[in-house]
Amino acid sequence: MLVGTQEQAPMFGLGHWEILAIIAVILLLFGPSKLPALGRSIGEGIKNLKKGLAKGEEGEGQKKIEGDKDKKEEPESD
Repeated sequence: MLVGTQEQAPMFGLGHWEILAIIAVILLLFGPSKLPALGRSIGEGIKNLKKGLAKGEEGEGQKKIEGDKDKKEEPESD
């Protein structure tokens, strides 16, 4: 028995053979000529998603700061 080795859990609950079968089906459906374009479009989609999430977080932070400024400038009415 080897000390310090751990068996890793399969990705998304799928084993190696299941992942290979999914890749084979994708290859059969799209063909080797379409795979680079498919990968490129998926990559661009992920890139745009990350960019949009970053802009959303940045915009929320700006709104919060501007909202705090508005609260400080208004005099309290009794």
